[in-house]
Amino acid sequence: MAELHPIALEEFCAESALSAQTLAAALRDLTRTGEGVVVLCGSAYRNRGIEPLLDAVVAYLPSPLDVPAVRGPQGGAVREQIADPVAPFAALVFKVNSTATGRLTYLRVYSGTIRKGDAVLDAGVGRPQVAYRETVASGVSGLLYRHVKQDGGTGQFAHVVLDVEPLETAPDAGDNGGGAVGFVFRTAGRIALREALRACAMVLLEPVAEVTATVPDDAVGGVLGDMAARRGRVSGSTARAGTVVITATVPLAELFGYATRLRSRTQGRGTFTTRATGYAPAPGAVPTGTPR
Repeated sequence: MAELHPIALEEFCAESALSAQTLAAALRDLTRTGEGVVVLCGSAYRNRGIEPLLDAVVAYLPSPLDVPAVRGPQGGAVREQIADPVAPFAALVFKVNSTATGRLTYLRVYSGTIRKGDAVLDAGVGRPQVAYRETVASGVSGLLYRHVKQDGGTGQFAHVVLDVEPLETAPDAGDNGGGAVGFVFRTAGRIALREALRACAMVLLEPVAEVTATVPDDAVGGVLGDMAARRGRVSGSTARAGTVVITATVPLAELFGYATRLRSRTQGRGTFTTRATGYAPAPGAVPTGTPR
């Protein structure tokens, strides 16, 4: 934090700590410039951490007035749309859910105002996207990094040697460095790790979810075939009084539109739940980069 924000660095060097006000202001500035990412813990499946997430959206993310006008094609030309509540209404439908009372549509409003009871025409649905990640496929050994910074005072010096290799689980890491010396080594460690990862061969990962579907006996074949078409891996099934509970792991990108397809396969009698379980190598993922 202090390395990326000059005001935070000045306060940290003077006080060896950051006040809540300085920390919040620095996080907002770094988020707006794209140099930092605020990470919060929670569980959408259990509705845990929702309120802190909404508070963080207000506190750290840029408001519509903080970002440039949105640009997009219209009639063969490029149009700019500024965030103005009195401008013509413009929005993007990014998610549609089917509920017991009808379709629930989620909008991102770019301009104009929409109120309860308003009717909107020609609302297009955007292409769904998922968040991919990368991991180390082949690591490096003995990467050397020297951190030297002399800008007055005692200066900063650190010597780091890193070995990076893929692991199934990340080991616990301790940090015994405190004060200015600990800050220098943490800074050197971050930069060294960044350089080491650039030297590693990386592989693309996609998010996967555990799907639990409850379907009638006579629809099991169709549901299993549809899961296979979505690259799902069935891990179990249990019969329960005329129904079958199927558990499978399915890539998240393949679950868009699954609610509609399941109702079609089961004549409206099937239900399902999903739970994020982690990441797996994406299909056709080939390690990129040449380890040194």
